Amino acid sequence: IAGGTTCTISGTGTFTAARLRKDNTLSNSSNTNVVVDMNINLTWSSASGTVMYNDAGASSNFDVTVNSGKTIKCYGPGAVACNVAIDGTNGGDSSPLGGTYTIHGTLDIDGAYYSLNNNSGASARTTSLIIKNGGTVKCRYIETGSSGAAGNTLRIENGGKLIISGSVDTISATLNDITWNGYSSTNNTWDFQSGSTIEYSGATQQKVNGIASCSNFTVSGGGLKKLGNDFTVAGILTLTSGRIQTDAYKLIHTSTSASDLTHSSGSSSFIFGTYRRYITSNTSSYEMPVGLSSTTSGYRRADLINNGLAGLSYIDASVRSVAESGNNVDSRITSTQEGTTLTDVIGNTVWSLVPNSSPSGGTYGVRLYVNGTGLTTADDNTFCAVKRNDGSTDYADWNTFFSTTSIPSNNSAGRIYNSGNGYAERLGYTSFSEHAIGKSPSNQPLPVGLTSFEVSCQEGAVLVKWSTATESNSAYFTIERSIDGTDWNVAGVLSAAGNSMETLAYEFNDRIESGIAYYRLIQVDVDGQETEFEPVSVICNSKEVELVTLPNPSGKEFTIMYSSLSGDEEVEIQISDAHGKSLLTKYVIVTEGVNLISIADFTGVSGTYFVKVTEADGSVKVVRHQIF
Repeated sequence: IAGGTTCTISGTGTFTAARLRKDNTLSNSSNTNVVVDMNINLTWSSASGTVMYNDAGASSNFDVTVNSGKTIKCYGPGAVACNVAIDGTNGGDSSPLGGTYTIHGTLDIDGAYYSLNNNSGASARTTSLIIKNGGTVKCRYIETGSSGAAGNTLRIENGGKLIISGSVDTISATLNDITWNGYSSTNNTWDFQSGSTIEYSGATQQKVNGIASCSNFTVSGGGLKKLGNDFTVAGILTLTSGRIQTDAYKLIHTSTSASDLTHSSGSSSFIFGTYRRYITSNTSSYEMPVGLSSTTSGYRRADLINNGLAGLSYIDASVRSVAESGNNVDSRITSTQEGTTLTDVIGNTVWSLVPNSSPSGGTYGVRLYVNGTGLTTADDNTFCAVKRNDGSTDYADWNTFFSTTSIPSNNSAGRIYNSGNGYAERLGYTSFSEHAIGKSPSNQPLPVGLTSFEVSCQEGAVLVKWSTATESNSAYFTIERSIDGTDWNVAGVLSAAGNSMETLAYEFNDRIESGIAYYRLIQVDVDGQETEFEPVSVICNSKEVELVTLPNPSGKEFTIMYSSLSGDEEVEIQISDAHGKSLLTKYVIVTEGVNLISIADFTGVSGTYFVKVTEADGSVKVVRHQIF
């Protein structure tokens, strides 16, 4: 029983009592301030089980401060849960005023915290719980009340933590799926300040409802946490133990810092449903710990490797399984990885990465983790990431895009099972869609081959250079040359290494070419199978004029910035695909100086194209290739 204006409880050891309250038998005309400066255990076996509250009349508040390093532990004997209220034993008494509990240390409640006041009192009868920096409040759930007077507040300041524990062994689990019971936006106000933390630590199922956002959010205890609405985490998301099931809602993580997700190793904690991850243009890797189900066997992690992506704000990540039927069957697969045909796409795990808008710049890569997919060590070096349009129902649409992307070398991370911790990695994507893992037969490791291919003008020659990370049954390379990107002739042949597990460099010197020239490389296996790589261009003995293409997000329209030295003449603009096939020819009158030429009638899909500008006298002043 506490009374008077100021009361300090201090000492060493732990003080045990039944209850701590402001009693109605004392003079209560003045507010009472209790400062707790020692550890206290409160236990009460009454049916109400409420061990700390204001039971005085309507004329004074009951304020309690728990000092740093001190703990008030509230626990009941047997199946009795000890609760904490401010206004009356359960917030429902009509007489008492409220008060403020300020926690610098720890308030550990094995029952409910009542964030409500009496039903008929004036607006002055308010309750307030303030968790300060370094303070912790732990409770089974929050009782908020849909009726009663307004003015009930819960404030968690920077460095403060609220832990909602759910059911425990000694308490009947009647409310283990309720965490904010009877929430009322009229009667309750939450202030979760930046740097504060809310943790759901239940070993049984808990429901995240009544609140829509917080700063830092932690999942622990192993139990399932189910969203009752869209839930936004602005700061650090920590997944220690337990799964989040979003159902029809989304877990929205607005922090763009990749390090603001902390995920325990293994499959004990992940998101079953939609994880909306905000990103920014950087070179970070964003982990997407998603799952196929709410059980630990459903864990399917993917990582997005950002390489300067621009024009988008977030990615909606999820994973699903595809039943192989109709056209969704392996026999429909036509995709290859540098000449090796894939024979299996693992349909039990298909990741969906959906951005809020198409990228306007940059690229990205993925790491698709093998855990739960059925792959084994025997599949090392035979699997890789594949991609197809969202909504596709045809395995023929799965594509490696190997000519514009890259995968790691054999026996390295991104190609191996690694005791179930491995992943399939691919870099260089420019658009988003579904991702999966494809593989070739176990006796046919996927060749990586080319890691670089470049051409440069030298003194009296053109130098063609390329390198390979690995080679498998590689017989020779053919170097082809073209002056128009359409008709190709053999410029030379070089022997290959056959089989190699190390990086090898090759060079070929061609005769000098005046003006524009295209070069492409063809790798020929010992069985005669050919792999053609994308061509590159070079200009020798020709004055270059600047050409810059500025694609818009649709990839259908772009602008050429062309500097003309003479002006008042017609130039030809030709767009060809990566194999030199002409797709569009446009004639434009240019003036002297910088011209911005809009190409609005190009209907190609995203990919690599050549843009060539030819002036009226037939001379090619510039050529570049650009990914639109």
